[in-house]
Amino acid sequence: MVNFDRGVTKQEAISSLRSVISLTVFSRKWGGSITSESKNSNIGQRDFFAPLFRAIAGRPPLTTLQPNSLAIARVLSMENASATIISSGATDCRLMEDNNVGRKRSSLNVGIIMLIGSFIYQTKYIPIALENAKNDVRNVKKVYIYDMAVFTKIGALIIAVLVIALVANTILERIYPASSPRFGVTFSPRYARYLKLDWQKTYIEILDDLKVRDLRISSYWDTLEPQPGQFDFTETDFMLNEAGKRGAKVIMVLGAKQPRWPECHNPAWAVKLTVLDRQEKMLQLINKVVKRYNDDRQIWAWQVENEPLLDFGEGCDEPDINFLKKEISLVKSLSNKTIILTDSGELGFWNTSMSLSDVFGTTLYRQVYDKILGTVTYPLPPYFYNIKSSLIRSIFAPKNKKTIIVELQAEPWFSNGYMPPNLAEQAKAFPVKKIESYADYARKTGFDQAYLWGVEWWYLMAKNGYPQYLNYAETLFK
Repeated sequence: MVNFDRGVTKQEAISSLRSVISLTVFSRKWGGSITSESKNSNIGQRDFFAPLFRAIAGRPPLTTLQPNSLAIARVLSMENASATIISSGATDCRLMEDNNVGRKRSSLNVGIIMLIGSFIYQTKYIPIALENAKNDVRNVKKVYIYDMAVFTKIGALIIAVLVIALVANTILERIYPASSPRFGVTFSPRYARYLKLDWQKTYIEILDDLKVRDLRISSYWDTLEPQPGQFDFTETDFMLNEAGKRGAKVIMVLGAKQPRWPECHNPAWAVKLTVLDRQEKMLQLINKVVKRYNDDRQIWAWQVENEPLLDFGEGCDEPDINFLKKEISLVKSLSNKTIILTDSGELGFWNTSMSLSDVFGTTLYRQVYDKILGTVTYPLPPYFYNIKSSLIRSIFAPKNKKTIIVELQAEPWFSNGYMPPNLAEQAKAFPVKKIESYADYARKTGFDQAYLWGVEWWYLMAKNGYPQYLNYAETLFK
């Protein structure tokens, strides 16, 4: 509807005139009388000429017309029809064909009078509408100029921030010079089998050919206790014994959440338990594992759970800090070895994990896949991790000794979580230059230990004609 009280724009004025013309055409095509819908009686002469009187007085016509003339268009398309015109504040009126009255009043006169009244009114306000339009153009120009000024300031601010960042980067790289960390690997018999490798042979080659002397190994619940109370330590015994023969040092992971997807490797029988019962069974398992291997000198640290406060994985219970504290307390009561807790380097806050552990372990992934963004490279400089570590330790964890990298990405991360069968595609997605750059990135963090993630994949690729990954890895462990 056109609001006459605020003045009208040019478009509204033109639309209103079109509506009046449409009404006149209607009046000429069909005779009729104007009747009051509420009283159902003919309107008197005074009301009949009201539009003309109101226009001369400088007030809007009694009938405020719809700009799009929708109601009139409907009338013109119907042989026997009526159209409701919304009144400007009094009674709703209806134009209708009145066969019984016999066309006593000429609808032509009605149309002419309404046309004259509306034209006088609109002629008075069209200049105002045109002036309003000119003002609108001026305002648009002002807004445009204002927006350009804002954009210019924003652009200058962005450039200034980039310059400051480059200068800060240069300074911080000098403050945090590259170190020479001891490189190790995380090894999973389960992942090796998934890649159709002989896991024991691969493990021996890692020790003898690559000369790896720093290992992080898993202890999957469904492997250690496939049935309630029935334990099988064959895998862990083998890995620890072979590592001990060569003087390698081991981080052993305890708990339900372990390295490699799906993170939580609960046995089928434990899945059916309540959360509290499952936690109680896990404490019993940790008790048994720590007591079995506490005297093994090759184990220098116990890692309690894997990223326990990160809500990630399948078949995992909700992160529970109280239960985590129970696990840590149990391990400390059984062993004097170092306690490690881990968290995501990019997504975690670190404060809780660092405050509850002797040594904190961060993951370091450079390129990952996100469902929304696709393949993403984290835009973080290497000293970010060192600064984050120093700040969190000084504020929340003064007793924590140091930070190490427990997972340094050294294999591709694909969208569905599984490797495509085409090895050429894998090699193209993750060339050996990426491992080289990630190792160099790890050096620049300033941490003194880094465990590479993906050693099993290197052996898969070497077995199938892509030895470059193993060839480069050899240079890291000399």
